[in-house]
Amino acid sequence: ENLRFNGMTGAFVDFIGTVTNLTGRGLMSADEMFKAINFKGEVHAQAHRRATQLGLEGDDYIKVYNDLVAHPDEAITVKALDESHINTFTNQLGSKARKMQQLLESDPTGISKIFIPFFRTPVNILNFAWERTPLLQFANRTLRDELRGGRNADPAVKQLAYAKIGTSTAIW
Repeated sequence: ENLRFNGMTGAFVDFIGTVTNLTGRGLMSADEMFKAINFKGEVHAQAHRRATQLGLEGDDYIKVYNDLVAHPDEAITVKALDESHINTFTNQLGSKARKMQQLLESDPTGISKIFIPFFRTPVNILNFAWERTPLLQFANRTLRDELRGGRNADPAVKQLAYAKIGTSTAIW
């Protein structure tokens, strides 16, 4: 439609556009599916933690757990959304990377999108690797915050930060 082709030529151009967009649609669908899987998993994990922190056991535990899974409160929902973005490498970038992304997106020619079609996910994957590389990991602000309890006071976050360090050191 945008190219103003009619008849067979227009149908062919539309067909090529549809075929070209299929891979992008497939990637977006898979991304959303994995976000949903991670979201539900984190809702269950948060419900378990909350019911355990309340000291509940037996039927009381099951009732509270099932209620939190069926009707998660805002804190659980926010945590689950954050984790689903982190686990699919679509979380927000840091300030420097965000400025770089804005620079790429502000290119009026669109040429930068041809050479760098994806920015956020590769940067998050590199950051993930950085957090798990011995010696380099201590330069990572997120990991330092997790070790200090800066991101939140959850002891599980601190334990996971120590596990990242221990695992990466053992592998290297």
